[in-house]
Amino acid sequence: MLSCMFLCGYVFAKDCEDNEAYAKSFYDIKPKSRGYRGFVEAGAILQVRDNVPDNYTRSELTTTHGYQFNPYIFFGAGVGVSANSSSIFAYPFLATKINFINGPISPYFDFKLGAALPGRLGNIYMAPTVGVRFMIGEKSSAINLGIGYVSQFTTVDIYAVEGYVGSVSKNLADGLSIKIGVEF
Repeated sequence: MLSCMFLCGYVFAKDCEDNEAYAKSFYDIKPKSRGYRGFVEAGAILQVRDNVPDNYTRSELTTTHGYQFNPYIFFGAGVGVSANSSSIFAYPFLATKINFINGPISPYFDFKLGAALPGRLGNIYMAPTVGVRFMIGEKSSAINLGIGYVSQFTTVDIYAVEGYVGSVSKNLADGLSIKIGVEF
């Protein structure tokens, strides 16, 4: 009976040590603090205004590459593609990402600002996003889940038989954005 109690106590203590080691290793995972960082994100833009064209749930794919200055601040540049059944647009952009916690799970704020193409000067792409980063590797990989707002404007020239008539600003996308991405 005494040996059975000893054995049960030993197994319980060993189990506690293993759980403590696992918990410690999980919370010791920290993102890369400096150097190159890349992101690939896919998502959907859901229309929130009535003044955008019909059929305006858009798919979106972006890739961003840049420099992680410390565990909290990233600056970079990227390119994205946004499409629905009737149109496709590409947009180069500058991006910044701020992580609020230096740990395996962190809320973040991401902001992208660029130009919607095709078009001319004055076409604007803007996308603020808030989300959560989940580390999935030792120091280099993570899954990002975010929700934000995407706004794309362009200026369209209007021509008639007589020639150039004028231009009008057109809202290409204006909606709620839901994104999932990989960070490396």
